[in-house]
Amino acid sequence: MPYTLSGLIDYVRSFVAENLPGCAASDLDITLIGQQRPFHVPIVSGPMASAAAPPADLGEQNGPRFYELMGDILEVVTAARRPLTNLAVKAALAKTGKEWSDRWIDEMLARMVKDGALDNPPNARPRGYRLPENNA
Repeated sequence: MPYTLSGLIDYVRSFVAENLPGCAASDLDITLIGQQRPFHVPIVSGPMASAAAPPADLGEQNGPRFYELMGDILEVVTAARRPLTNLAVKAALAKTGKEWSDRWIDEMLARMVKDGALDNPPNARPRGYRLPENNA
């Protein structure tokens, strides 16, 4: 059973390959009980999906480090149980020993908001990134 986001994505790819020949997974939406919006996970397929090296740029989103960062951000936001500002997310990642460039974190936070994995309402108080279910 997968226990990391990258493990889940690998499992979904394997499941699709074994059970749906000729098909490829592109996205995974997970709906949680009591939540209105699903958690969206992009699944990259194709020749670059299995590349061992991380992408040169986050925009390529083909390497395992992309999913690792997404999982790390979800871990710290979930553990906080309160909204976290951009700086608080970076501090929480550093405190847990997860070192990422500021640029990657900024780009991933923007992508996760765009995809619906995180919310960051402009007029919310307290300000910050939060899981959609924390947005009342």
